[in-house]
Amino acid sequence: MLEGLLTEAPRGTGGFGYDPVLQPLGSSLTTAELAAADKDAISHRGKALRAILPALVELAQSSSGSASTRSQRSRQSSQR
Repeated sequence: MLEGLLTEAPRGTGGFGYDPVLQPLGSSLTTAELAAADKDAISHRGKALRAILPALVELAQSSSGSASTRSQRSRQSSQR
């Protein structure tokens, strides 16, 4: 959840939906005025990605290892 204030008038061209009227607490900019990296740092989507990223990396590494092992076995079988 992103806490903030609603501005009286839309500001900024980035983002979508409520971004031009949502000013995060502690910021003088609306979410539509923030740089993409700054918005990602506070957004629910950015938080969700950071939370799941370690599991995705682990899954990718384990899948890569499995594929490599299968490839090695296949080469060994074809050499026999």
